[in-house]
Amino acid sequence: MPGWLPQWHCGVRAKQSGRLLAFIAAVPQTVRVYDKERPMVEINFLCVHKKLRSKRVAPVLIREITRRVNQQKIFQAVYTAGVVLPKPVLASFSQPEEAYRRSILASLRKNDHCPYNKVV
Repeated sequence: MPGWLPQWHCGVRAKQSGRLLAFIAAVPQTVRVYDKERPMVEINFLCVHKKLRSKRVAPVLIREITRRVNQQKIFQAVYTAGVVLPKPVLASFSQPEEAYRRSILASLRKNDHCPYNKVV
């Protein structure tokens, strides 16, 4: 992939056995938003060993890859995961912006980041 940097591949290995326990990577992408092209990275979080999942390794890896990408003056990313969602995430509305807005507001309300009465 053109533009990738080796420091954008970050892994955690066991000290004694050398086994790969966790891995995260950033791949450069150019994403077109309406008529503007924006440089972004695609973050691919491949694995975390089952015993480390309760140790909060994933947020540490995400912060580290974010720091490394920000050093290259790229401040936006798309996160990917190989997870199958159990039900549809999006319903069809009259305007696509409305669907996007509703999904964001629903997640904000769910996580208590904004009260219901302040959402416009």
